[in-house]
Amino acid sequence: MLYHRYQHSHVSEREAKHRWPDGQWDNRSWEDCLWASAIEALRFGGLRLPATLAEAELIRAASGEPPTGPSSQGNLAAGAKARFGLDLTQGSGFSALWSALKPGTAAVVNGRLGAFRAGHRLRRHLPPYADGHAIAAFRLGRDDAVWWCDPLAPAGFGGESVTRAELARYAGAGGGFTVVRYGQYAPLPAQERAMIRTNFSGVPVGIAVTTRPGSAFAMETGLPRPIPEGYRRNVVMEVRLAEKLSQSLRVGEPMLVTTIGDPDRFELIRASDTDWPAGRSRT
Repeated sequence: MLYHRYQHSHVSEREAKHRWPDGQWDNRSWEDCLWASAIEALRFGGLRLPATLAEAELIRAASGEPPTGPSSQGNLAAGAKARFGLDLTQGSGFSALWSALKPGTAAVVNGRLGAFRAGHRLRRHLPPYADGHAIAAFRLGRDDAVWWCDPLAPAGFGGESVTRAELARYAGAGGGFTVVRYGQYAPLPAQERAMIRTNFSGVPVGIAVTTRPGSAFAMETGLPRPIPEGYRRNVVMEVRLAEKLSQSLRVGEPMLVTTIGDPDRFELIRASDTDWPAGRSRT
């Protein structure tokens, strides 16, 4: 499955017994469906992650969950927050899921494979299993269908088309979900992740760049045009960088802080303002 710049790579939860990097023992049971599906959804959202079960286990470990046993959407939220600094959009119930699953979105969806009769094609990857499960669903167009990727499938699985009615049967009335927009977490171009300081003559006095996801301040704007969510996440506004750059200025020298790529966003500071931006107007 190819969608714009997203090239789908299946993440299978099938595993042999092994030890996690931290030494915890993981048995041969297949219990990482939620985490494998999350890798696929987050990659659709633009997060640069390897499409591997090992990466899924790292998010699971970050959530505080042990290597074995079932996991919840709440566990996924905790893992994404701890590992990437992300606040995921979550909900429950098929009505809410379909409303959120607009064209160009993906979701990690909880449900029951037992909602399908024995022998149904969506149970073929582990026919005896009929209990709780999680899959990745991608809504690519406006038709009443999704691209379904089941982590129970072996490596190399490409996914398949599933109707809205089948997804509803699987999710039931109260299935939990996490929804991700296409490109939501894609890194911005490098020049839009920079913070540059110039004086009023336009002479640059310092520049700093970071590419660490989740490192930016969620700044507010008083302008009519809101700052896009991805921009708030990636633009560098870390206090330590601001303080480091201010060391090159004369005490009291007025400076204009602006971000490359967004000239509407600025703040007037002076070199003596050591608490910037804490307690300052963030516009």
